[in-house]
Amino acid sequence: MNAAIFSIVKPTSYFINLARGGVVDEAALIRALENGQIAGAALDVFNDEPLPEDHPFWSMKNVIVTTHLGGFYDGYADRALPVVEENIRRFLAGDTGNMINVVRR
Repeated sequence: MNAAIFSIVKPTSYFINLARGGVVDEAALIRALENGQIAGAALDVFNDEPLPEDHPFWSMKNVIVTTHLGGFYDGYADRALPVVEENIRRFLAGDTGNMINVVRR
């Protein structure tokens, strides 16, 4: 997400990032929030973590900051641990090509 994208979305839009800090140009996001190009943001991940105490996101009224835990819920372990267990089993068997949810770049 960059300035070009923020310039074409509706001003009532909200940007939500639970993915990776690097998917958004934070300076462009700050400008879009300050200029009313978008209504607000909910951010769980950042380019620099932990988010520095003096970062503008902390004081922006139209931003919700969470602590890199926004994707967690009561059933998270029940859903995540079977994937981890299966990947460990496949890794130990030398079957790394069939591991689940692996990001390859």
